Amino acid sequence: MTLGSNLRLLPINAYTPADNDTLTPFTYTGVRTGGFSVINSTTNTDFTDTYNELTPPSNLTLVLNTVPSGTIFQFNVQEPDGTYLWSEADNWGGSVPVDGTPLIIPDFIGSPTIIFDASAGTVAPTDLTASEMLAVTGGSLIFADDSSFIDLAITGGTFGATGGVLDVAGDFDWTGGSLLGGADLDLTGATGVYIDNVVLNGMNLLMSSIVSPNTTIVTLTIAAGGSIDHSGDVLIDVGETVNMQGGTVNISGFDPRLDISGTLNWSGGAINLIDLSVGTPTFNVNTGGILNIGGTVTSATDVDLLGGTLTGIGNLIANVTNDTGNLS
Repeated sequence: MTLGSNLRLLPINAYTPADNDTLTPFTYTGVRTGGFSVINSTTNTDFTDTYNELTPPSNLTLVLNTVPSGTIFQFNVQEPDGTYLWSEADNWGGSVPVDGTPLIIPDFIGSPTIIFDASAGTVAPTDLTASEMLAVTGGSLIFADDSSFIDLAITGGTFGATGGVLDVAGDFDWTGGSLLGGADLDLTGATGVYIDNVVLNGMNLLMSSIVSPNTTIVTLTIAAGGSIDHSGDVLIDVGETVNMQGGTVNISGFDPRLDISGTLNWSGGAINLIDLSVGTPTFNVNTGGILNIGGTVTSATDVDLLGGTLTGIGNLIANVTNDTGNLS
């Protein structure tokens, strides 16, 4: 007997699945090859499957694990490139989710990517628990409450939340599109962060120095409506550029530091270094670093030119110490 493709279970006679229920969908004799690539159900259940073949007749046993209430992505239609489209109704059991719906993307064999593109239109779910990578390339996807993601990539469209916290546990890549809403996007537990050529004018990014060794910000513009709360020291590294035009950046910790070895173009908004003890925050422009002032801005923390350059046509209201730095 050769198995493959999908096994879909439909409950009958008002059966309601419960944790640890055991089902035996079929028995068989002879030698089995292969297995089901997907096992799913119209109810909120996940399955642990076991093929029992030591004593004939052999059988497939499924142990049920109920999951939180929500519409479940079912991986029914794979695109030629191996991805799965959010907008494909069969991937949601026949109907794409409507606004106000809690959603679940379960863990799946392999590492598939679910694509939310322009064909998905504008969607406002309640929340999403995603155990596979979600890539937003177009359309608008705005949540109302706490949601969690393994890997999240945003290259186009609009993504965000009006409430709650959106948590990313794996990789976060943002190279296009926009963030919208007043909620938090929590990257403090992410395994990697890559940001380039985008404008932060919505949402509040929660970041941490724990992730910093795996964080690359090539070019980021922070504008009105956007904000960052960063726990621990911040380094704008060589080759990185931050354009601070508005919004707020809070850097907190014990003796927190802002080190500029790349470029900070500061024309608006607030940069606050918040000490959580009785220490002293530091704001350093290191050798090769550039602090370019384009408007009237204020730093409550002394700015030290440690071989770096302070330049621009604006006004910096701060105590500045020039230690082998450059003024231009």
